[in-house]
Amino acid sequence: MRDHDEEIERLKASVSCAAVLEQTAPPWRLDRAESSRRSLKYRRGPGEILIVSHGGRGWWDPLSDARGDIFALVRHLHPGLSFGIAQAGI
Repeated sequence: MRDHDEEIERLKASVSCAAVLEQTAPPWRLDRAESSRRSLKYRRGPGEILIVSHGGRGWWDPLSDARGDIFALVRHLHPGLSFGIAQAGI
């Protein structure tokens, strides 16, 4: 079980939430004017905003309580996915 936990932590450290947003269809676009070095603001459609923080390792939705790591982001974007499927998709 410990090897599995270490693998999950390596994935979290190596995959940027920004990369997931940019590869999701339809893609999220970086709002450079509203972003800073510490927080990248992404927009997709009307009222769809996500902020990537913690060097790409975390994210949050300013319009809800949704937030988390890369796995939580994939589940947020694709609510029907289970943890195992979200994990495999990264």
